[in-house]
Amino acid sequence: MEEKAEEFAEILKLGDGVLLKNVMVRYSKFSDRNEISLINDSNIDIIDLKINNIKEVEPQMGARASNFTGVYSKINEIKSSGIFEVKGFIAKELTNITVYEACSTCFKKIDNCTCEEKGNLEHRMIFNVIFDDGSATIRSTFFGDKAEKLIGEKTDVIQTIKETPDFDSFLEKKSADLLGKDIIIKGRAKFSDYSNSYEIIVNDFQNVNVNKELEKLIKEIET
Repeated sequence: MEEKAEEFAEILKLGDGVLLKNVMVRYSKFSDRNEISLINDSNIDIIDLKINNIKEVEPQMGARASNFTGVYSKINEIKSSGIFEVKGFIAKELTNITVYEACSTCFKKIDNCTCEEKGNLEHRMIFNVIFDDGSATIRSTFFGDKAEKLIGEKTDVIQTIKETPDFDSFLEKKSADLLGKDIIIKGRAKFSDYSNSYEIIVNDFQNVNVNKELEKLIKEIET
């Protein structure tokens, strides 16, 4: 929703009281708090508001430096293999979550492992989402710890649930939680003969930081 962000960036300043209308509120297990996303009908009214003892979030000490540059590519412009950063949202429901037996060295399926000395057998999770940035959509694959981070569950939990009749309802709930989620993904694009289009293998992702994105847009507008 870049248009909405640009619109609000022009009227908001630090310390303003605001009334949010027609926004989407979701609980994020990743940040352990509710998050708000803008939709087409979202609106913000500036109001008089005084809050005592406002809590400020301090950055975590020792947090790793970001792997993201903040230079985003448009999906419809991805016409070659390479590493890309894309900001957008999850546009379709999950259709499945797969757990497979992998080599702990190369992470490939045991049957496809070509290591001279195979690593330990481990179970890894993999699933695909359809990612939309407003210009187009792209099939994006999450696996291993990135899949666990996005879905909010460990692989062994998923493996156990898949063996029960509750998996379909579990998948439906997770899909509802993820649908419309705004994130930034970074990964390697490659052409798929199966889909006849480019797809992204996600190496890392992060939630969209609205404050940082607004600051970035303000700087772009000022320059």
